[in-house]
Amino acid sequence: MITPTLPWLSEALARLADYRWIHFLSAGVEKIWAMDFDKTRPLMTKSSGVHGAPMSEYAIGAMLYFTKLIRPLPRPVQTRRAAALLAG
Repeated sequence: MITPTLPWLSEALARLADYRWIHFLSAGVEKIWAMDFDKTRPLMTKSSGVHGAPMSEYAIGAMLYFTKLIRPLPRPVQTRRAAALLAG
């Protein structure tokens, strides 16, 4: 089962006849341990680290945006530059 850590998870697991693996979409485990289900039965994994690279890129982009005052180009400028790049 692939699931977020939502309050109804215990009830959903109780309705399943068999499950061997639960993958949580969150990175933290605090909510998981507070949930009422048998944690000794299934293999449990989480999504730790999956957002590391995108968040690093976002942080660097934000720093450049604010320190270099990078602003989005107006639509006509974008179109002319794209046309120039395609023309070679």
